[in-house]
Amino acid sequence: MSEGGQFRQLRGATGIIVKIITVSFMLYSLLQVSGVFARFGIYIDTIPYLAGHLAFGLAIVFLLVPPTKSSRKDRLPWYDALLAILVAAQPVYVFFAFGQIQYHLAMGEIKPYELGLTMLLFALVLEAGRRTTGLSMPIITVLFIVYSLTSNYLPGILRAPKFDFVDLARNLGMWSGGLYGRVTDVSATILVMFILMAYFLLASGAARFFIDLAISIAGRWRGGPAKVAVLASALMGTVSGSASANAATVGLITIPMMKNIGYQPYYAGAIEAVASNGGQIMPPVMGIAAFIMADFLRISYASVVIAATIPAILYFTAVLVMVHLQAVKSNIKALPPEQIPSFRKTLIRGYPYLIPIFVLLYIMLGLDFTPQLAAIYSMLALVLITLFRRQTRMGPRAVIRSLDGGAKGMNSIIAVIAMAGMIIGCVELTGLGVRFSSIMTVLASGNLLLLLTLAAIASLVLGMGMPTSACYILLAITIAPTLVALGVKPIAAHMFIFYWGLAAQITPPVCVATFVAAAIADAPVFKTGWQAMRLGISAYIVPFAFVYGPGLLMVGTASEIVTTAITALVGIVALSAAVEGYLLVLANPLQRLLLLVGAVALIFPGLATNIIGFSLIVGVLLWQMPSWRASRRAQAEATGGSS
Repeated sequence: MSEGGQFRQLRGATGIIVKIITVSFMLYSLLQVSGVFARFGIYIDTIPYLAGHLAFGLAIVFLLVPPTKSSRKDRLPWYDALLAILVAAQPVYVFFAFGQIQYHLAMGEIKPYELGLTMLLFALVLEAGRRTTGLSMPIITVLFIVYSLTSNYLPGILRAPKFDFVDLARNLGMWSGGLYGRVTDVSATILVMFILMAYFLLASGAARFFIDLAISIAGRWRGGPAKVAVLASALMGTVSGSASANAATVGLITIPMMKNIGYQPYYAGAIEAVASNGGQIMPPVMGIAAFIMADFLRISYASVVIAATIPAILYFTAVLVMVHLQAVKSNIKALPPEQIPSFRKTLIRGYPYLIPIFVLLYIMLGLDFTPQLAAIYSMLALVLITLFRRQTRMGPRAVIRSLDGGAKGMNSIIAVIAMAGMIIGCVELTGLGVRFSSIMTVLASGNLLLLLTLAAIASLVLGMGMPTSACYILLAITIAPTLVALGVKPIAAHMFIFYWGLAAQITPPVCVATFVAAAIADAPVFKTGWQAMRLGISAYIVPFAFVYGPGLLMVGTASEIVTTAITALVGIVALSAAVEGYLLVLANPLQRLLLLVGAVALIFPGLATNIIGFSLIVGVLLWQMPSWRASRRAQAEATGGSS
């Protein structure tokens, strides 16, 4: 979810016109996806609808996002208004002339003006991507285009047939692939509806409710604000699905609270960054990449949610255990009682915000409706429920604000999706995906662990330079097929690259979520980043575990799933203790090493590894028991003496 600070704040007639365009974008999407257009006899084929989606979304980028950070944000320059018109020209042409285009392409023809419009669109998509996501993704897209045009000159396995600009225009920008392929279809149906739902929830006050609910649950625990940050960020993940947006929204409240009760600024920032990053893997509404994953795997979104449940539990358990152990080590107390809202009153005040989530789950998982229809019904339920209470009522202004926000929330996504479509088009045109898989297989020499390590490094590097969704798409068409070819289950292969792309958000040197949290905490970025890596360690280890033990992804028999989940959970607790250097009491270096080895042994499934893991962890527990009992006696005597 884009941060509002990057957008122009337009007033007067210009602001009204732009708002009409943003609201129209969302209404266009709602009426098409819900089937209202069809009910009134307005039938829009898939590609023309996707063309309208791109026309609206890309035009809004140029209307709202300045070319540089230093550009004025209180006015719309004439050249950006012109670029908004030009970027929409080719999609609008496709929308109205698709039948004619089909005839041209079937005859092997492409008109000069069609070629010109398409090339212009490609260039402006790259500029839109630069404005919203930075240079990395546009540069990668250009490299794929250059490869497509020059591949016939390359040696060996990289060589492909000769292609020219006409081939690129036809395959990337005028047919059911490239810009108008399945990734854009996911954006125009599922993603747009869930982003719109997120803004409906935010406009209704859901963000404040989720934070208050987390405080009422966890605020009275030792180190309460840190646990509030974890819980609130998990809840907000249901709303935004964006690490940086989570950190910016929740962190403004939780990071100062954590600092006030004794957490170091860098540690407070790291907690928020890691917890916010987890919002992208938190069912029921995960990050954007999860919806795209369902499309790549040709499975229901519900299947992705089910597969992601245990790893998400392990992720947040690790963070909660570590912040608790840190609180115990540093003797950090709970929040003062006067700062903790009543759970009962908070729930009574904000229960309307939970009902749409239950409606979403029931319709999507229980009735097996499509995710986009489930999101529409959820929004409708939210609006209807809030009407009964004056404090939560969503009137026309709130609805318009939600529609406007949804269009702005699509800004960075629409550019990423368009560039990803171009990359996929290049890969399919040249057959690069098959050749890349061959290269990876040769490098790994058939060794799965080595291939997973290479895939993890590639995912981490790419994820540092682009959004998680873009990183996932690129890896899904290059590396995931190689993993599957070596026997990895498809859901495990795709979740593996998803998790490692996600880890880049908290891994220095480029760690966007950490940058946001560190800025709020007024802490050194790299110190915060290294601490975030420690807190998020499960994101680096668990992906390897669910490749070797798919039970963590709910694949296998009930006994296999339960056994794998329980041993992994115990392993995660031990891993957290090893990282923090504290179990029952402070752990010495040897105890930490034994806990680490035991934890990894338990996280990876197998009878032998389970026996080794439990033995090592129990051994450390028995080793620390006398010291723990002595410290308890000392505390009791000190308490008795002081009384």
